[in-house]
Amino acid sequence: MTVLDDARPVPRHLRGGVLLLGNFDGLHLGHRSLIAAARRLAGDRPVGVMACEPHPRQYFAPEEPGFRLHCPRSKLMAFSSAGLDYVYQPVFDARFAAQTPAEFANAILRQRLGVSGVVLGSDFRFGARRAGDADWLKNWGSVYGVDVEVVRNVSSLGSRVSSTSIRAQVARGDVRCASKLLGASWMVETIVLEKVTNGCLRLQWPADVIQLPEDTYAVRCGSASGNLVVGKTAVFLKLPNEPAHTAGSSLTLCFGHW
Repeated sequence: MTVLDDARPVPRHLRGGVLLLGNFDGLHLGHRSLIAAARRLAGDRPVGVMACEPHPRQYFAPEEPGFRLHCPRSKLMAFSSAGLDYVYQPVFDARFAAQTPAEFANAILRQRLGVSGVVLGSDFRFGARRAGDADWLKNWGSVYGVDVEVVRNVSSLGSRVSSTSIRAQVARGDVRCASKLLGASWMVETIVLEKVTNGCLRLQWPADVIQLPEDTYAVRCGSASGNLVVGKTAVFLKLPNEPAHTAGSSLTLCFGHW
């Protein structure tokens, strides 16, 4: 999978593909439905996703506590595991936020990426003041020969699947339900602060990721299984065997045992 930005030209073999539009905080069942629709529309053409950094919500409310399901690296890992050909990752700043729907569609979809098709959810909005929607994009696509497919919301466990609903499950500590709605284990990339005792590590939870309530959670770390203990002021990982990780190293935790 190739990560594209605005600093370098888009490789020729990635132009002319089908792009998924959305905020993509993590990759849940609704997003997987978008990917399936994009693959059908693309045929042999490449399939990519646009995922801004920082997340638009972080840009507009920088003082808000961590809310993300995935940090940028974990999100890229999820996209890669889904088999996407590329991720277009523009910087979401004042200039990007000020684009009208037409400016965004013409400058990025047509000129920058040269897309042949776009897939989006029925409730996705884009452009300054959220002025662009699925109907606007379909009209634009009909003018410029770009296929636009709109996918309806996906429901699971009796309600609409969304990043908001998954955050609610994480906030109450139900990581198993969150993983079911994601369609894969919820992954969080942490940093090892120190080894406390044999088989126990103190971890740094990523500041931009939603916090778990105080409790003990079963996790998987590579091929090993252990327990994550979330306290008031610290997070500890307890493993059955001596961990090889040293202070400063990254450690990806998988919840839900999907």
